[in-house]
Formats: sequence, structure tokens, C-alpha cells
Amino acid sequence: MKIKKNIAFFLSSLLLLAEFSGAENDLFLDDLPIVISASRLNQSVLTSPTSVTVIDKAIIEASGFIEFVDLLRLVPGFQVAHVDGRRFAVAYHGLGSDIGNRLQVLVNGRSTFTPTLSTVDWDLLGIQLADIERIEVVRGSSASAYGSNSFTAAINIITKPPALDDTTYYHYRKGNKGEINQLLRFSDSTESINYRFTAAHRKNDGLDDYSDSRDYDSFSLHTEFNKNTHHPVDLHLNYTDGFTGTEISSSFLEPRDKDARSWAAHVKGQKILSQTQDIKWNIYHNDDETNDLSESFLLSDVIGIPPATFTAITGAPDQTIIDGDETNESSKTDMEATYNSITVAGQQYMLGSGIRYDTLRSKSYFSEKGKASEITYRIFGNSQADLSDHVTLNTGAIYEHTNNYKGRLSPRAGLNFRTNDSQSIRLSASRGYRIPSLLERNFDKNVFLSNNFLIDTLYISDDNIKPERIDSYDIAYLGQLRSLPITWDLKLYKDKITDTIGFPLDLSQNDPLGNHYRLISNNGDHEAYGIEGEISYRTRNDVLKFHFNYGRTKTRIEEEINPTELDEITSTAPNESYGLLASKKIDGWQFNFGIFYVAEAEWLNTGDRIEKYTRADASISKKFRVGKNIFEVKIATQNIGEKYKEFDNRRFFETRHYATLSYTIL
Repeated sequence: MKIKKNIAFFLSSLLLLAEFSGAENDLFLDDLPIVISASRLNQSVLTSPTSVTVIDKAIIEASGFIEFVDLLRLVPGFQVAHVDGRRFAVAYHGLGSDIGNRLQVLVNGRSTFTPTLSTVDWDLLGIQLADIERIEVVRGSSASAYGSNSFTAAINIITKPPALDDTTYYHYRKGNKGEINQLLRFSDSTESINYRFTAAHRKNDGLDDYSDSRDYDSFSLHTEFNKNTHHPVDLHLNYTDGFTGTEISSSFLEPRDKDARSWAAHVKGQKILSQTQDIKWNIYHNDDETNDLSESFLLSDVIGIPPATFTAITGAPDQTIIDGDETNESSKTDMEATYNSITVAGQQYMLGSGIRYDTLRSKSYFSEKGKASEITYRIFGNSQADLSDHVTLNTGAIYEHTNNYKGRLSPRAGLNFRTNDSQSIRLSASRGYRIPSLLERNFDKNVFLSNNFLIDTLYISDDNIKPERIDSYDIAYLGQLRSLPITWDLKLYKDKITDTIGFPLDLSQNDPLGNHYRLISNNGDHEAYGIEGEISYRTRNDVLKFHFNYGRTKTRIEEEINPTELDEITSTAPNESYGLLASKKIDGWQFNFGIFYVAEAEWLNTGDRIEKYTRADASISKKFRVGKNIFEVKIATQNIGEKYKEFDNRRFFETRHYATLSYTIL
């Protein structure tokens, strides 16, 4: 009770401070933001075909978050959870699991999901929070702009241009749970290039009583070649290497850490044809490798008999079992070109095409063939046109075809009615598809003895597995007040997903050899509807950001094949969730506070039904200028109060503290 009273007092104080400062009319933002992620066009949020939440550098610093995924707690309709200390679950409007394979995550236009299960390893993005300029979160299906994996939402992380960066930046963070983070960034320029080099080391002990520690080194280089102003080129290189703790599912397997390595090369450019036309091209290659292969103790020791007795009973030499859940190598190579134009009347359109080659190698996942691959071709286009002084039409579509699936068309259309120059009402509808990942389509996981004798089949894929489909509709009211620095985005939504692909909750079959396995197949559907929104008040010294989601979901999952039985889950998304971030600057000090409420919800796959919880975070920082240098000290606490469960009823997220010291040479 005392904690709640302190929180209420702190929050009330910030609200009063913000109210008094409003009289200064010192606006932080004079206009609504321009976004590029909704349809690949430069658009005001007033004319965007879907809602976009912008998390800029100021919001990132005010949040006090040190994980990428935690920033999504600031976005309406998103669910975020620590599966353990090294993995995260992220979902939009439910149907969430530890796999989280229905989101597109871009870093400067480079797609980061792996071909394995179309998931994102947030530790292997290759960038640091300190390098981010802003994050644009497209709240809704963006398949028409970015293709298959932009199924329920798209997240575009945009880093700061090296030309606008500080010369040298260093920070050191230390906290409980073994948290240590060191980062060094250096930026400079020559006559024809600007560049930034970032090196970072991160480690922590994860959650208590669980093998989920993390220890990573990461390096990145961003270079801008700008000698030819009509043909600028950007080069991004990223490399991450390290290991995480791994939970061993069987007591007789040797414990070991999971090794992880990732590198990416990304180059993009622009050919300016005129003041109204250009051609953009984008080429990247991602390469990821993980290894958690484990070998058991000798089976004679497991059973508790002498080796000679084991040989006499089985007729074979003593053996071990070889197994690994995350042992694989995956790569993705993508090439794309777009033509962009804007007319004198302000109409915009873009046309593009691309090709992507995905590969996945794994003796653990594909015991016989060892490798799977796929080529995806796509053509797409988006346009924005004013039908009148107050009505804007957005249209867009993508056609994707693979060597394994016939083509699918994902269209979208939106009408924006501007009630005045700062407010609008939007009607939007879209359809999108998610093509099964390489693992979902080719899964054939077995357990072998060390002499390669097959002893069990665990997972196989349905030969007739189909792409998932989503149909989305929304009505939104958004805008800003001219008299006060207040903006809002309120949205009524309805989503329907059919042919969902999943790991059934309780599915097993018997084959003639007696193997028990789970079938990866289209095993259900999902519906979500409700209202969500965000309201922000911002000046140069104050931030108040409130967001909410109030909705209902219904998920049906097939439990048995013969006879067919369906399990109906009514809350794979919380019926209610709210969040408030408040920040106040006073004489070089910055006070930050965030509080987040999440109602009861059920995570799928390895997750549980989690009770409602409230989490409060707070931080305070102070900047000191010494000549041309800036020192900053920050102290933060995450989850003030009691521990709570986010994903699994066996694991708790406890209170965490950390302190950061940073040094900047301007």
C-alpha cells in the first residue's frame, strides 16, 4: 500500500509540473511526425494508411529500458514478456508465444527475422540502443509494404546518421543480476564519407534459479558515402558473438551453453533522377549460427547397470544420446529496387521488386536432408493521392511467389478524411499472408544414439501446410491540438487470422514403429477486436505518454487430429492493458517514471496463463557539461515492488537496479 501511495504522489507531482510548464508554450514538436514505415512513402501520420507509434530518442532515454523489446511496452496492443533471461516473447493483438514469428523487424530497412521459424533474436540485431534515432512501429498488418512476415505489425528501427552523431561516446552500466554493459562509439568524417564505429559488451545472469545467462560482444560500422550528392550510398556491417545459458530438458544430458554468432552486411543507395523522382536499391545478407548440441552420459550410467550388462541386453556397445534444440545455420540474402515519384499536386507512388534466398542447415532439425532452402520473388507498389482538399486515398499491394508456394496477393486500402489541418478520421482494410518458414515446412526432428541409430521422432511437418491469412479492418481518429502540445491516435480494430500454424498444445500420433511425435500444421484460427490508442503531451522539458488497449480475442487450436477436437482460448491477449510514461527536466536533472498494467492472458506453446500484474519503473539522471564534454549519471529501478510472472508460472521477473555513467565528446 505504501508503494502505491508513493507512486501516486510521484505521478501527481509530475502531472502538476507538466501543467505549469504548459503555460510556457514551449512546444517540443510543432507538427505531427512524418513516418516512412507505413507504406514506404514519406507521410504525415494524418494521411498514413495505418497507425504508427514513433518512439524517438527522447522517449527511449525517458523509459529507462535497456532491452529492445521492453520499448514495445510503450505501444498500444503489444504484449511483451521475458520468456527467460535470454529470450523474449512479443505479440500484437494476441496469438503470442515464445516463437513470436508474425512480426517484421527492420534495421534501417534490413529485415532481421531468421529463416528458421521467422523469429527475431533480439540479442543479434547488431545495433545498440544508444545508436537509435527513432523506432516506427506500424500497428497493423504491413504485408502490402514489406511482405510475408509483416503479418500483424512491423517495427522499423532507424539509427542516427553518422554525420549527426557525437565524436566519441562511452558508457558503462552495472546492475544487480550480474548486469554489465560497456559501449564505445566513435564517429568522424572525411571529405567524402561519414562513419560511425560502435563496440559493445553485454552480460548478465538472467532470471534466478534458471540457466539463462547472456554474454555477448557486438561490433558495427555505419558508413555514408556522400561525395556524389545525386547518388548517396550507405554501408552497414554488424557482427555479434557470444553465448547464453541453456536449460537442459533431460537430466542425463551434459549441461552446456548455447553458442551464438551473427553477422550482416547491408548496402543501400539512392539515384536522384530529379527533384520529384528517384530510384532506391537495397541489398543485404544475414548469417546466423547457433549451437546447443548436447551429448548424454553413457546409457549404462543412466540406467544404472554395468556397460557389459548393457551390451549383453541390447546386443550393442554402450551408447550416448545426441540432441540439440537450437543447433543450426541460417542465412538470408535479399536484393530490392524501387522507383519513387511525387507529382506537382503532391501525389506519391512507388513501384518495386525484389528477390530473397533463404537457407537453413541443421542435422538437428533435418536429420536426413540436412538443408532446406527457398527463393521468394516479389513485386509491390504503394500510392497516396488526394481525392479532394480533405480526402486522401492510400492503396498498396504486394505479390509474393516462392518456389514452394504459388503466388499470394496482399492488398491494402485506406481513406483519410481530414476534419481540419491537424485532425483526421481514417478507414482502412487489408489482407495479408504469412508464408511458412523453412522449419515449419520441413521439420523432421529426431533423437539419435551416438552410432546414428534413430530412437525417437519428435516433430514432423504437414506436407500440405498452407500460408496463414489475416484480414484487418480499422477506424481511427488522430490529430493534435494547436493550443496545447497534445497529440492522440485512437483506433477501433478487428483482425481475423485463419489457417494458423502452430505447435499443437497436446498432439501426438503413433506410427508403425511406435514413435510419438507432434505434427506442425494449420491447426486453428484467431480473432481480435477492440479499441486502442495513445495520447501524448510533450514540451522540451516534459513528456506524458499514455496508451491503452481494451479488446477481446478468441483463439481456437486443434488438440487432436482423429477425432478432431478444438481447444478455445478466450484471452491470448489481455482484455485490458494500460501504460503511462512521465518525464520532467529541471535544472539539468531528468526524472522519469513509468507504470504498466496488463490483465490476465495466456501465452501459447511453452507459455502459461499469466495473472494480471502492474509494473512500475523509475529513473533519475543528471548531465554535467565540462568544456566541450558531457558527463551523465543515471540511476534506475525496474519493477518497483514485488516480483511478478510474465510468461511462465515457474519464472519471476524481480526488481532490478542499475547505474550508468556516460561520457560524450561533442
